[in-house]
Amino acid sequence: TQKEIKEVKDKFEITSNLENDLNKYGFDSKYTINKLRKNFKYDSIQLSIDSIKDLGDFLELEHLAPTNHEDAWADFNKVLEQVKEHLGYEIEKDYLDLLKETMI
Repeated sequence: TQKEIKEVKDKFEITSNLENDLNKYGFDSKYTINKLRKNFKYDSIQLSIDSIKDLGDFLELEHLAPTNHEDAWADFNKVLEQVKEHLGYEIEKDYLDLLKETMI
């Protein structure tokens, strides 16, 4: 719909203005990460599936409710038990580091 196109356009305009402002202060863009994110919620866990151009799909878990670390890990493990057959392996690098590795 037109509304969806307008919302996407606004996001690009905001990004463009921010990028221009950062360039004025001497920052320069060397890498671009193209990401499409889909969010899901399960109890107090937000699951984000990121589709990263040239890298693949990634799952990120975030605990939404304030809680202690033990409870958060228990919640994460509960979710992981349900989705683990669909996952590959754990990666502890950020998208930029992974992208740089593909460019070598």
